[in-house]
Amino acid sequence: MGTFIFMGLDNKQLGKMYFFEMMMVGMISIVSGILTGIAFSKLFGMLFFKLSDIEASIPFDFQFITAIKTALIFLVLYAFLMGKGYFNIVRTSVKDMLSANRQSEFKKANGFMTFFKALISLLILCAGYYFALQIGDISSFIYMLLATVFVIVGIYGLYDSLMPFVLTKLSDKKTFLYKKERNLWINHLIFRVKKNYRTYAIVTIMMLCCVSALGAGLAMKQRYDAMNHSQSQYVYSFMGDQIPIDKINQTIEKNNTMKQKASIPFFFHQYRVEKYTNDQLAFVVSYSDYINFCKEVGLTPLKAKPQDLEAIELHKKYLISLSDDTLGSVPIDQKELKIIAAEDTAYFGMMQYNMNALIVNDKTFASLSKGKMMMDLYVVNIADQKNYKAGIEELKAFNSEHTQVMIADLDSGEIVFIRVIYSLCIFMFAVFAFSCGGVLFMKTYNDASDDRQRYIILKNVGISKRSMHHAIQKEVAFTYILPIVITAFSSYFIMSALQNLMKSDPLRLITIISISVLAVLFFILYIISVKSFEKRCEIDQ
Repeated sequence: MGTFIFMGLDNKQLGKMYFFEMMMVGMISIVSGILTGIAFSKLFGMLFFKLSDIEASIPFDFQFITAIKTALIFLVLYAFLMGKGYFNIVRTSVKDMLSANRQSEFKKANGFMTFFKALISLLILCAGYYFALQIGDISSFIYMLLATVFVIVGIYGLYDSLMPFVLTKLSDKKTFLYKKERNLWINHLIFRVKKNYRTYAIVTIMMLCCVSALGAGLAMKQRYDAMNHSQSQYVYSFMGDQIPIDKINQTIEKNNTMKQKASIPFFFHQYRVEKYTNDQLAFVVSYSDYINFCKEVGLTPLKAKPQDLEAIELHKKYLISLSDDTLGSVPIDQKELKIIAAEDTAYFGMMQYNMNALIVNDKTFASLSKGKMMMDLYVVNIADQKNYKAGIEELKAFNSEHTQVMIADLDSGEIVFIRVIYSLCIFMFAVFAFSCGGVLFMKTYNDASDDRQRYIILKNVGISKRSMHHAIQKEVAFTYILPIVITAFSSYFIMSALQNLMKSDPLRLITIISISVLAVLFFILYIISVKSFEKRCEIDQ
């Protein structure tokens, strides 16, 4: 800018130059992006459906209207940035243009106000982590909003205030500054953090989105597998007050070998509790019948054992549950059944998928079942589940006023959309990961262009190549390591929130995997960045 100002160009001319330059870059980006998308669209589609385990034909088809919409959305966002840059140049004085860079470079992040801002930023970030840990019940939406806002603001403050303050304090300590040639890079690192804090903050937030996407995808996959297992736990289920079990067994054995079979008596109970807005329908079974049922189907019963007027509640698995997890009570016959345990472990297949089950002790069951219409649940599994459709019409013929037939549709795509979301989350992880790495790599390359003259001067005054190489390594390493460290620490709270929200298994493994993938990607980019930095600054020449 300074060179053009000395050549006699005014602010409007500089603004126009900037605007047209950015417009050319934008048009090249749009054209190259659309052409690349066209070239790889079928490949991405094939990978997407492969991950989703969905068989589909992917035609190589170009939709012109889709490309136009993509270009328009990009242009709207890009035009906003171009306009903002243009007006900033037009409104900036010549004096500020000439002196802004040097003023920023020597600005010290010190003093009470900097310390106060750093402390406030740290407190805001901790508050965001606290709100994330509260996610999991009916008030989760407000906690999600608060956690998102506070974490974003806290991360911005971390880079804008806390990191410059800490680095400045370290540089003020002579015992630290003059060891291991830190004076070559520590002060310049402070300047870089202050100059690029927005970029570092955005990259860190994108990395958190990256980890969240993979965590959400895995949690959904876990829930999908559990929900699918619950629906198809038993191939054939029969419910009624007069189930012709012998005839049903004979019909099944005509075409298949029976692997498991079990029955359990129950009665229905309709009730309403505060945590549900609608009436709930449950089936009530006795504890001893439940134990026998588990033995017959090879399942491990729950450890909890209900006493008089106590119950264990079994419910279906939900993809996302915001209901209150506190154990309450169930009204029945002017009495209250105290819920001593609530589990979503599948025991009764499609029956449990459609309604809750209440397990009470034998004495309570005998008392409550008086005057109730008793029914039976009969379930059957076969050795070859792929052959479940054989004789299915004969089994459906048992449907009557006294018997209801429920046959698991093992080929159903009722909840297949979860597999699609799972694949989409993996793609989002990959997109965020490469975007973060690309942004940091380009920022490092731009920093190398800014530092080129500085390292040439250091080389001319006799600083060794080895010392400059180490200084570049430290400066570039900080750029890649700090976002990884903040993301790794923050991911604990994010994964805890996801785990509570989706009632999934612990997500520690997926956290380690996602951070490891990012670390490997960033390490590769770090090696390339150091080489390109040294080449740009002519260190090896």
